[in-house]
Amino acid sequence: MLVYLAGASRRYFCASFMLSGPVESKKPCLSGTVGDLLTRTFSASSPITGVRRWVTPVHIKPLIQDLQFITDKKNWGLHFRQSVRVIGEEDHDRICREGNAVR
Repeated sequence: MLVYLAGASRRYFCASFMLSGPVESKKPCLSGTVGDLLTRTFSASSPITGVRRWVTPVHIKPLIQDLQFITDKKNWGLHFRQSVRVIGEEDHDRICREGNAVR
């Protein structure tokens, strides 16, 4: 999984992680303000592992022409409007090569 931050001052990939279990409709038990917000906002959850925050963000603009999952290169931002997007292995690897310096 790749983490992409959208918005006028962002528009970059900044981290990666792996799912370590099934996606379930059962909500995790999270406490506090952030936990309450997350459990109200999302209807599914999955355990994750291997979280890596990239030292240098990978900006999307230089990659747009090379990424296959972005089929409309003019209106490329539309491909990021949903919270989860499935991309091909080649695109995943291309982005990860750019973000290979990790903490």
